Amino acid sequence: MTTGYTQADLDDLHRLMMDRAPPLPTLEDLNTTPTATAAAFNGSHTGLLLQLQFLADQCMVLNINCVVATELMLGINEAAFKYKWWDKMPAGGAEEDALPIYSTDHDDSALAVFTLTTGASNEGMLITFGDGNNAYVRAFLPRSVARGLVVSIITVAERGGWWDDEFGLVPVRVPEEIEIQRAANQLIKRYGGRAAWEATFRSNAAIEAGDTFNHQLWQRVWQAVSGMQSTAGEPSKSIN
Repeated sequence: MTTGYTQADLDDLHRLMMDRAPPLPTLEDLNTTPTATAAAFNGSHTGLLLQLQFLADQCMVLNINCVVATELMLGINEAAFKYKWWDKMPAGGAEEDALPIYSTDHDDSALAVFTLTTGASNEGMLITFGDGNNAYVRAFLPRSVARGLVVSIITVAERGGWWDDEFGLVPVRVPEEIEIQRAANQLIKRYGGRAAWEATFRSNAAIEAGDTFNHQLWQRVWQAVSGMQSTAGEPSKSIN
């Protein structure tokens, strides 16, 4: 399995993360930054959907692509070794590390995170999440929440197959045109005149899940289906 990005996409995301990094957090920021009390997560081949809960039922929802999520995990792990967070309780060994799965019903409110900076103390992580356009938000994650976040990133990454054995992100292979034609032919054999509608449905489902790669993939399949059906004299429906 792989991420939902090509190698060029991963290179662009990494470049954006480095070039648009927000200011490093300071001790003054620590005094004014809200502290997360709990977290929940979900994810896909493209990244992590993270909900942070604060006091008074306030929450923050972040859509973190797999490049940034990997850097965040490594940053938390580095802080954990520096401040010996793992000595008494390894990540995933505490009850609070078992983060609940966040519902994606309201993920349209999420901030798309393309870059971040972190600072750490014995008590936890101060993180600045940036959208790549000079807008950012901050949150302080106590070490129990930070530990759980490591678990959530690893869970999503292993489920999606983001990494190789050395935590390198694995790019998706772009299908050749002949493979797109075969997929289109299979849809037509299975769904007949509804094949274009099926490709449309799968494309829209992918974009709703934040999976731009498979959205584009099913767009290509729809185009191939439309071409085959037009040749055969069957109508097709435009894809969104």
